Amino acid sequence: MRQLILAVCISLLMMGCASVRMQTLAAGEAPVVVGPAVRDNRTPLESAMTCYNTKLADKLCGKKLQVAVGEIKDYTGKVISTKPLGDAKPVIDAGGIFNYARQTGMIAK
Repeated sequence: MRQLILAVCISLLMMGCASVRMQTLAAGEAPVVVGPAVRDNRTPLESAMTCYNTKLADKLCGKKLQVAVGEIKDYTGKVISTKPLGDAKPVIDAGGIFNYARQTGMIAK
């Protein structure tokens, strides 16, 4: 009996550690979990990436940045072939893993 009372007391004390606050924003909507405010997540590389971004934008001078796979044509018109993509090629051609899964029937369309 003492163990049961102790277990109930501990569970009642622990409930305060895991409380979740819910808020309904508008009538008829499901309640939303309200959590802590969003924090500014700084990393040691942030200043380097900001500098790189600025230099890249200056170098492009309004040109579009393109990312390509397979056979790539550079600005001189020369075609550069990259290593084969193997099994990843159909996924890339489909535009992502979910599009590939829909096209192959792995998931419903």
